[in-house]
Amino acid sequence: MPCLLRALVVIIILLFNIINVEQKVKIKELFRIRPAYIYAEIISARFLREIRIKVYTHILILLELLVNKRFYKTLTNPTFRAYISLVVINKVHLVAN
Repeated sequence: MPCLLRALVVIIILLFNIINVEQKVKIKELFRIRPAYIYAEIISARFLREIRIKVYTHILILLELLVNKRFYKTLTNPTFRAYISLVVINKVHLVAN
């Protein structure tokens, strides 16, 4: 299953700032999954460095934070981009053209 590939990173784009407790528990139960929940308040140089060096296997981020200058720099880093195995848009049916 591609979402569970080891040594790679999965980016999950969230449309709402809602990750409920049940979802967090289910994610933590998965074998060898190290999720990072990215909110504007926690984007720090240290956190971005941890993302770049693959401390986390799954990055859950709000759509509007993808264009945050600091995160965008990490996202466009060629080394980091090579680690990305899958990009998932949660609730894609809600996205308008």
